[in-house]
Amino acid sequence: MAHAHDHTPANHGKAFMIGILLNTAYVVMEIIYGLIAHSSALLADAGHNAGDVLSLGFSRARLPLP
Repeated sequence: MAHAHDHTPANHGKAFMIGILLNTAYVVMEIIYGLIAHSSALLADAGHNAGDVLSLGFSRARLPLP
């Protein structure tokens, strides 16, 4: 039985931008509170999340990793 549906790619640009902006805000807050609290754990997690933001940015720009 035949069926029809669309295989065109969905536009995920808005979702990527929301993810990038929310994660960037989270990184900034972790850095601020990590410095205030002298917490290496918060600063380390901020660095990890910054890498996630970078990955989202590469995906959004469709740039190949070096």
